Amino acid sequence: HDLQIDMNRESVSRYSGFGDRANLHSLFQVKYKLADQHKETPIPYGFSEVANNERYTLYENENVLPFARVSSSTYNEDQL
Repeated sequence: HDLQIDMNRESVSRYSGFGDRANLHSLFQVKYKLADQHKETPIPYGFSEVANNERYTLYENENVLPFARVSSSTYNEDQL
């Protein structure tokens, strides 16, 4: 319930590009972003150009986070 989109204030389309936030791209392991050169497309921090042609530019994310992380700590919900 807490993660539902409030349709009175938000739009589903707002979430489709992660708002061009570098942390969300890295968290969800987005490795590449393809941008149309004929449109103004913001490129998140940490993406560098790797290829292009007459129409598109391909950017690669240099800060992809791992799927899981090992930790030796355990937490109790009440302690947080």
